[in-house]
Amino acid sequence: MASQDDDDAEVVSCTLLTCAPNDLMSKIHDRMPVLLPPGEWDRWLHPDTDVDSLRDLLVPAPNDLLTMHPVTTLVNSVRNKGEVLIAEASADQLILPEGAE
Repeated sequence: MASQDDDDAEVVSCTLLTCAPNDLMSKIHDRMPVLLPPGEWDRWLHPDTDVDSLRDLLVPAPNDLLTMHPVTTLVNSVRNKGEVLIAEASADQLILPEGAE
């Protein structure tokens, strides 16, 4: 999103909206990003859309939309980049809590 600041300079920004988690995400977090279905993008982006009419879009994604798999601890540092961060971790790469198998 681009807007103007007080000096008429363009400011580029974005916002992530969150909502309660769906069943899958609730296993790991107490919220999740709002994921708009492609069929709702035009409605969301249209400047004349009444803001209150968009509230029905601020809901958890369907449970079958996402999948989950373990990843390595590389995700714990913002310095790390690339597709390796979303690759499924092998059993020998996982750090399990004490007492877990």
